[in-house]
Amino acid sequence: AWSYPKSRYVVPGVFEAIAKAAEHRLSDFSPQGLANLAWAFANVGRTPPHLFHSLAEEISPRLDSFNAQELANTAWAFAVADARSDALFAGPHFARLGSSIDWNEKQLSQLHQWSLWRDEVGGEWPAISSDLRAKCRAVFSRTTTNPSRMQRRVSNALTALGLHQREEFIVAQGYSVDMVVEWGGEQVAIEVDGPTHFLLSSNEPTGATVLKRRQLSSAGWKLVSIPYWEWGLLKHENSLTLRQLRCDYIATALDAATGMRAAARGDGWVVIDTGMWGQPSSALFEAEGEEGAAVESRGEEGSSALSSVDAAPWDEMQRERPLISDMSAPDERASKLPMLPHEQTEPQL
Repeated sequence: AWSYPKSRYVVPGVFEAIAKAAEHRLSDFSPQGLANLAWAFANVGRTPPHLFHSLAEEISPRLDSFNAQELANTAWAFAVADARSDALFAGPHFARLGSSIDWNEKQLSQLHQWSLWRDEVGGEWPAISSDLRAKCRAVFSRTTTNPSRMQRRVSNALTALGLHQREEFIVAQGYSVDMVVEWGGEQVAIEVDGPTHFLLSSNEPTGATVLKRRQLSSAGWKLVSIPYWEWGLLKHENSLTLRQLRCDYIATALDAATGMRAAARGDGWVVIDTGMWGQPSSALFEAEGEEGAAVESRGEEGSSALSSVDAAPWDEMQRERPLISDMSAPDERASKLPMLPHEQTEPQL
């Protein structure tokens, strides 16, 4: 189970079979085996309650034998799973262990997310010491960012909508969000989610992505996730129309996140020509071979990935996110949409 999360590829049914086989043999597992099992399931978003209940019952009396990495992996996994275990965390033992261990930075970050989870569920268990918690947050919020090409393009679309952005914004909980904008009087966090946020075998988010979204929402943030495969569907040979598509996508997502219909006021805001309505979806996309367009996306660590997409999913997106009609006359649209500097030289995806 431990090797699957490293590749982010999940074969259907494998984790279910592992859980069934392991649940009745947990007493045979070493502390490392127990921690790795919990971490592996949480990392790919497979968190069956019965397995985590059994893990808690087995781990609780053996906490003293867990080293720093095993404790941190266990705490993080239970936070991802939202597996609330009094057997594991209600007594003072777990919190007391935290103050007596020399943690590395990765482990401090995991402990910080556990502490956020403790807050999320109402502070039911003893907290780690205030000094340790402050250290955890300081390490967690000390991030190195490398905005992807996709993130720059989302930023350009937000600029075209006339929206001021705070990029790589550190929220009170210590998370860094890609962008924060104001929409209809609401502060909205925007996450540009590349391939590393998802399993390779599906479009399901990883456990780390699930945890971040949940904890941001719990803290009161309105959140927009822009998945790379949806952004990649926004294609057109004309750069102005492409910008219109991107602006409409973002505006509609912001509307959905805030529960309101807001009007953008950017100089670049023009929604796609209603004359294109009724045409097949293929008219909105660049033809790039029989299997659809190859969309280049860059993950959090700067690696590139290619994902094959076609126009079909856009039909479903249009039904869920209807395009906003432009009330201006067709011949006035182009004059509203000056070219951004990057669009004069940047080749289209």
